[in-house]
This record gives sequence, structure tokens and C-alpha cells, in this order.
Amino acid sequence: MSSLKRKYRSTSVERDAALNTLGLLGKKINYDHRPPLSHRPRNADNTDYDPPENDPRYIYVVLAEENAALNRGNPAIPLSGDTSIAAKLKRLEKAAARFSMKRQLGMLEGLFVEPDDTFTTTGKRKRPRAKRKIPSRPFRKRKP
Repeated sequence: MSSLKRKYRSTSVERDAALNTLGLLGKKINYDHRPPLSHRPRNADNTDYDPPENDPRYIYVVLAEENAALNRGNPAIPLSGDTSIAAKLKRLEKAAARFSMKRQLGMLEGLFVEPDDTFTTTGKRKRPRAKRKIPSRPFRKRKP
């Protein structure tokens, strides 16, 4: 009796077998980059991240709910999710670029200060507000 020729095993079948082994078959899963791509530095050629984007050592299988919590974070806690941290990093990079551009153009001659002390994330200078008296208004006269 001859044996049957082995059929091709697709990667989706292999993935399902691995998920079944881990007890995740039938559940919604996502693939999560750790550290997130927005937090990774770029390589010298500016063609990929360091570590590379598709390096399997830095990609994890997580449940969809867990991934949503990691990405969005807790609304009550600032900078608790990956997206809020990425947005903050982007704002800080823009402010630093704007500051260095002004410095290179000589716009800040004699005003050089460290950017994290005097500049906000929008690049505007912080100025203390002058205290002022709340204006008083007369009471409205009633009509008899």
C-alpha cells in the first residue's frame, strides 16, 4: 500500500495550529509591536526602524481587548497609551526642530535658553500673566 503525497500546508493553517496550542483559536487577536514603531529610532539610512519593523522577536500576539488598552491607554491617566505618547513625542520633536531652526537663523541672538525651560510644546514663549483687578460693575437699576 502506497502512502499519499503530503499536501501543502499554508501559513494560515500553521498559524491556526499555533493559536490552538496557545488556547487562542477563535478569539480576536492582534499583533503588537513592542516597543511601538513610533517609539523606535530610525536607522542611519532612514529606511527602517531599529529594531526592524518585521523582526519576529519584537512582535507579540495579544488579545484584541488587551491591545486596545495598550494602544489607547486609560482615559483618566495622561500619557498612558502608545498613541498619546506618540503624539507627545511628535509635538516635542516639532518644537525642538522649530527652536533649532530659529537658532540657526540667528533669530534668538542673545536670547539663548534651554527649550524645555522657556518654550512650550507649541514653540511659544511662556510669559507670566500680570495680576489685575477684577472690574466692578454697578448693579442694574430696577424699574418700578
